[in-house]
Amino acid sequence: MSLIRQDVKCSKGEIMDGAKEAHHANSVSRGIELELLVMDVYSQLGAHEVKHNLRLAGQQLDVFAVMEANDGFQSRVGIDCKNHSKAVGVNEVNRSAQKLSLLRQSGDIDVPVLLSRKGFTPEAINSARALGVHTITYAELVRKVADFTDYLTRARAKYEATEFHRKDLYQRLMCLSESGEPEGYADEFVREWFASGRTFLTLLGNYGTGKSTLMERMFWELSGQHLDSPLSNRIPVLIPLKGYRKEINIRSLITDLLLH
Repeated sequence: MSLIRQDVKCSKGEIMDGAKEAHHANSVSRGIELELLVMDVYSQLGAHEVKHNLRLAGQQLDVFAVMEANDGFQSRVGIDCKNHSKAVGVNEVNRSAQKLSLLRQSGDIDVPVLLSRKGFTPEAINSARALGVHTITYAELVRKVADFTDYLTRARAKYEATEFHRKDLYQRLMCLSESGEPEGYADEFVREWFASGRTFLTLLGNYGTGKSTLMERMFWELSGQHLDSPLSNRIPVLIPLKGYRKEINIRSLITDLLLH
């Protein structure tokens, strides 16, 4: 009996070490996830070269990108990414900013950038600026590709100004499967459908059953979620089909909405 206990026994310190290792592994995974997202955004911004986890002058760099400036000259951008659950403080910013400053002084990068998922404290921003390092959030970086903030804000304000919304007249719809079986609330069904990885859904119903009302309500809710947390929520686009009488492909339809 004592032998069995000896085989399975571990100290409190060993348990704590295991917990620390698991937390560290999870932090590393989240960090790499953000770095890959940043690489993708820089590629969409037209970077000629994008590299991950590059070592320069003895320093590890999360993301390295070569961009073409307005004057036609190429600019080497060094990005240190912080995927924390809260704003990054001054101590950590100082460590990263000093590293980036050294890489700029050595001539390995031209533009030092600190990027955070949750932003920076005011003291951290001032400290980075004093060292000549740019600070930016992931959401701000994404907006350089396509900024939907004004579109979503104006659309939400228009919906909120309606008497329908002000008097809280919205009623949730129930939906049925093709066989006539109840599928619960329509808005929940739509969310679960896309959350499962599927990409196309057609909502059918007789005239006046509330299809447009449902889409307008979901657009209002989803746009608010995206504005609050751009990193973890999709950008919704609402296209009232009654404004398009002629046959048109979906790409041209979206382009026309966004541009005109």
